[in-house]
Amino acid sequence: MLKRLRENLSIPLVGAEVIAEHPYSVAECIKADVLDAVRADVSWSGGITGALKTARLAEAFNMNCELHSTIFHPLEMVNMHLSGAIQNNSYLELLWPLETFDFGLKAPLPISGGFASLPETPGLGIELDWDLIDGSTICTINQQ
Repeated sequence: MLKRLRENLSIPLVGAEVIAEHPYSVAECIKADVLDAVRADVSWSGGITGALKTARLAEAFNMNCELHSTIFHPLEMVNMHLSGAIQNNSYLELLWPLETFDFGLKAPLPISGGFASLPETPGLGIELDWDLIDGSTICTINQQ
């Protein structure tokens, strides 16, 4: 049924980022020919390894792997680095306005005019605001 729906639409179908057992279930969607491109991000796709597996799987079938928002800007930096590391990616979707979701960063995401630039410093390339993160963390374990 999904294949028939795909054939009748004039827009590309992109998805599968939130289905169970991602990235392995993405292979079933590709095999069933129900998507034109797949989506991934580090928080839904099993971390960096899962997102890379999804990207490589899509690449093997000449499909794009589009990355999208994790809603947490330190993880957006991971997605940005991932987007720079894979060939079959044409965009990184982020939630807007950026300031609403910049929790945990000492500086805003390196985006200007709609284009992101990867930092050249080690790690994520951006400094985290650990005082804010620690101050916003709630301990749920009984401490003795």
